[in-house]
Amino acid sequence: MRPEGPSNLAVDKVSIHSRQKHSLLEAYLRVWTKNVGANWGSDAPSLDIYDLFAGSGWCVEKLYQQDEWPGTALVAAEQLREYPSRRRCLLYLNSWAEEEAERAALLEALQTRVKSIGYERKNRDVHYWSGPLAEVLPEALECHAERAQYPSLWVLDPYAGSDLPWNSVRQIASQVGTFRNRAGQIRSRRPELFINFMTSGLQENIHRQRLVTTVLGCSEAEWRTHLGTVRDEGGSILDALTTFYMQQIQAVYGRPPFVVPVQGKDGNPVSMLFLAVERDAAWHSIRRESIPYFVNWRAAKYEPRKEWVRARHRIDRSVPEGQRQTDLGEYPDLP
Repeated sequence: MRPEGPSNLAVDKVSIHSRQKHSLLEAYLRVWTKNVGANWGSDAPSLDIYDLFAGSGWCVEKLYQQDEWPGTALVAAEQLREYPSRRRCLLYLNSWAEEEAERAALLEALQTRVKSIGYERKNRDVHYWSGPLAEVLPEALECHAERAQYPSLWVLDPYAGSDLPWNSVRQIASQVGTFRNRAGQIRSRRPELFINFMTSGLQENIHRQRLVTTVLGCSEAEWRTHLGTVRDEGGSILDALTTFYMQQIQAVYGRPPFVVPVQGKDGNPVSMLFLAVERDAAWHSIRRESIPYFVNWRAAKYEPRKEWVRARHRIDRSVPEGQRQTDLGEYPDLP
């Protein structure tokens, strides 16, 4: 259900496949709200969430507008609201658009929605930014440096693949804090990452070597060598992009990230979701709980919607221009 607020608030009009990203993020955050929160109650550790591409906070399927759902920022706000920790938890949201009027509308919508769900309460703070990543990231890192000893999740779901260079990801992942556990031992903590790696756009621009290598964080020679090796083994450009990015993350975190394909309405991957964590407990919780939860959701809730949109789109393309075919079954019920 859409949060309370004016009906004319800006929304993010997106493809149906985008819903998978938000469901996986919710499945991951359930580890905190359902597991950590259940085990520790009000003594659960603090948690900070940085969403650097937050948009309006609300998504609407752009073709037929029969489906709508909370965006990454609202998913994060709702989960932090339910998180039982009495400790201070921070939500950092950046919403940006090139055009000034659109930028103002997105930010107003985001602020209104976060407030409407009752997020802002004792020990729950929210900070808003509005700027391109190059301007916002230094401020975000400065804020994080003061709390690097606490757990943090960085949601990196760029508007376009070129908006998230590897150098920025590396800077975030390198912010390691230290803390003392109950036994008095010094432990380190690295930020956890939720990345939407937009492979379809990179494949379309694969001839633009500088763009591709900036996103991947390598030289043109390194990329050409890797691509040649993958092709020699029978792999595709998608395989080469995914494996190279996975190796970059593994080199930082010491273990491979979880990789979940986001399938378009035709079934082909349009992007890859990477979940990067360092700590054993988080890794095993994602493997045992978050991924199975997401897989079950995708089969039961998402697939019927995707097939409806796909069928409707196929019908509409088959009729003469200016006419619309509406002879299709009812849209699947929302969860």
